[in-house]
Amino acid sequence: FVIGDAVPADRWISLENTLAEILNKHRDRGVLGGVSQPSVPGVVVKLAARSAPAMTQVVMELWAAVRQMLWHMPPAMLRKY
Repeated sequence: FVIGDAVPADRWISLENTLAEILNKHRDRGVLGGVSQPSVPGVVVKLAARSAPAMTQVVMELWAAVRQMLWHMPPAMLRKY
């Protein structure tokens, strides 16, 4: 879920379309998902994958798109120890 009243409705629609494109791009890697708009302003992403690495890659791409489109921020640099 990514929700918020401060984001214009047209930006939510654009974000929904962008996230759907990312999910469609990874369909051949065994990643299935969908994007929808909840009853409050925002988007919801549902995701399932055959492997953890594939899911991790898609989640990182989805969050990068959210950060760029909503806050004009670069992708987060997450590290695992």
